[in-house]
Amino acid sequence: MVNFIDVVQLQLMLFVLLGVGFFLRKKKLVSHEARKSIINILIDIFLPCLIIKSFNIDFSIDLLKETGEALIFAFAAQIVYVFSSKYLYKMVKDKGRIAVLRAGTICSNAAYIGMPVSEGIYGSAGLIFASIECLPLRIFTWTFGTALFVKTSGKQVIKTLLTHPCIISVFIGIVLMFLGFPLPKFVISSINSLGNCSTAVSMIVVGMILAEISPKEIFNGPVFYFAALRLIVIPLVFLVILKALSTNEVVTGVTVLLAGMPAGSNTAVLASKYNGDEAFASQNIFVSTLLSMATIPIISLFL
Repeated sequence: MVNFIDVVQLQLMLFVLLGVGFFLRKKKLVSHEARKSIINILIDIFLPCLIIKSFNIDFSIDLLKETGEALIFAFAAQIVYVFSSKYLYKMVKDKGRIAVLRAGTICSNAAYIGMPVSEGIYGSAGLIFASIECLPLRIFTWTFGTALFVKTSGKQVIKTLLTHPCIISVFIGIVLMFLGFPLPKFVISSINSLGNCSTAVSMIVVGMILAEISPKEIFNGPVFYFAALRLIVIPLVFLVILKALSTNEVVTGVTVLLAGMPAGSNTAVLASKYNGDEAFASQNIFVSTLLSMATIPIISLFL
């Protein structure tokens, strides 16, 4: 079984990073304009490097045969998120909030929390399956997720997506993964070092945004509704379906675990970059991450 103390430690670290951002903004050590510049660096440099790094998998036909079922379910899950999110938030009238809720449904924190949880329960097999299942997540985050915040004409949306650094990085990562093209060691080290900054900087940005919100506004109905869907309803639906299909135990477990992860910090980053409701996005990240400290252990008991 997974050591849930380690999982809690991971989540607490996220809150510490968030607290650093909160402190920096409250003390006015970082201005609103500086925060915008940090987000630009995050999206143009750190996140693209993280994406390329995440595709650094020794891909082979044998690996595809072993993980093909997991990959199919992962793509299916992301497709379900895209289409179901159109109808899950009909009661919300604000279009900006709907975009945030849909993006949070598509983009979870599966890679950072889900992978160690999967490894803790299922060992190295769980980590491999989780790594493979996170590939569709990254692809959908930087395509459909990004498109939700780009408020221009259809042609401009396509142009923005095709020239977006993170989407270009997805294509680079896929090509490198399939071709197995070896990059010079200093290039790999540089990419890894820059990519490793992403989690810290993302959560610090979320903390900065929360510092600009009244504490009374953080906890509200739509936020709790989202958390219930993201952390409880969605993973339980996948659990029932996969159990009925009698899928591989590891595939079922990893898929369900990743489906029950909190909102990813990229939702707030994208909302801030494209003038979306960054405050509401940060509220969703904070509350869903907080509640996941209780829901992840509960979900794991059903596996």
